[in-house]
Amino acid sequence: MAKSFFNDTYELYMKNEDGGADKRIEINENNIAWTSDVNYKFANINPDGNSKVSDYRDVQWIDMKDQHFIVWMRTAGLPNFRKLWGKIN
Repeated sequence: MAKSFFNDTYELYMKNEDGGADKRIEINENNIAWTSDVNYKFANINPDGNSKVSDYRDVQWIDMKDQHFIVWMRTAGLPNFRKLWGKIN
């Protein structure tokens, strides 16, 4: 089970051979988590009306609907694994 959250970010560039500006490669970070995890397994805490808490950010350390968080928290089936960060179309 994950006990930490990997929060690095990436930018990829394609080198321009003719001396012009390097081209940034777009990484699609949408729909990277399993639909079942997004819809049924992970949810933000809903504060009750009696507490001094205004929203989920006051009671938990990260947005539980964040696709990167959901992918990271999915338990790997094997000891050698990779976690999807995004897709290059």
